[in-house]
Amino acid sequence: RENLGIKKDDLFLIYAGRLDVEKRVSFLVEAFNKLPNNISAMLVLIGDGPLKDSIQSSGNGKIIVLPYVTDKPELARILDSADIYVTAGPFETFGLSVLEAQASGLPVVGVKAGALIERVPQSVGLLGDKDSPEEMTANIVQLAQGNYKNMGYHARKMVESEFTWTRTFENILQLYSTL
Repeated sequence: RENLGIKKDDLFLIYAGRLDVEKRVSFLVEAFNKLPNNISAMLVLIGDGPLKDSIQSSGNGKIIVLPYVTDKPELARILDSADIYVTAGPFETFGLSVLEAQASGLPVVGVKAGALIERVPQSVGLLGDKDSPEEMTANIVQLAQGNYKNMGYHARKMVESEFTWTRTFENILQLYSTL
């Protein structure tokens, strides 16, 4: 947090992925910009893509754009420093970045679409209408004012129990057996 200039009491929102139209990064920025003034927050976007330059040149000092992070321990360190993972991509087929965030103990605020419906039960985050940045903003506020750390704890436990390699291979083998 300190390295990024994020104060201890700031709400640290994070997204990691491609900065492109289909990931709806502009939607995230719009929802972030609608946060009420009484919530001091910073949004960190990690990645690269066609929207990177326009987001960086927006002049919003509360949005930090970091390059794509290839160093896994570094990405884990950044995720571990955050408070809430945000994502707005309605076309996710698996949602690996969401699982990585959850494994880091982060609750998720996202959209009710694609793989997010399966990856984000109510115990570990909040999903809103895929076309409503206002709903995403409200969900961020709700988590910020609630016990988001407890949700993050449950997110970590969910990943530990449901997404281990052993569990994954058991599920695949069971699927093959069924087919």
